[in-house]
Amino acid sequence: MSWNTSLSFQLKNYLDPTNDDYTEAFLSKFIAFAATEVFQKLSLKNSYSVDITIPSISPDPTSDIGLSSLLVLKAAEIVVRTELKQIVVSAGYSIKDDRVTISGTEALKALKDLLKEYQTNYTKAEFAYIHGDATIGRAILTPYTSS
Repeated sequence: MSWNTSLSFQLKNYLDPTNDDYTEAFLSKFIAFAATEVFQKLSLKNSYSVDITIPSISPDPTSDIGLSSLLVLKAAEIVVRTELKQIVVSAGYSIKDDRVTISGTEALKALKDLLKEYQTNYTKAEFAYIHGDATIGRAILTPYTSS
């Protein structure tokens, strides 16, 4: 199984497994974007080549579970950040008329909170990975049993 299949599957399930807009091709692009950010920030043993236009990551990063988790968490953060940019135009309204209030700001707030949660999850996983503990990603992204 290639990285785009397995990591896209993990990402879709982390974001929203019921959302049919999250296709493998769509999510693979975000994983490649995430890879460029993650690989630039971390000092890794292996050298990776990323092409965001295809998208392509070589060699396949799925052999390193911790690194795979970082890519999925960072990609989730990028997806939600993109969705937040799209929804801010339509959800940032509030209409008041006498005793009735219609507001789209709660949807905006919920998405902002989700983004903050994803950023926190990534930061914790990155810290653990840098310090040699790659198990934190397993608890977030896979069925987890402690050893």
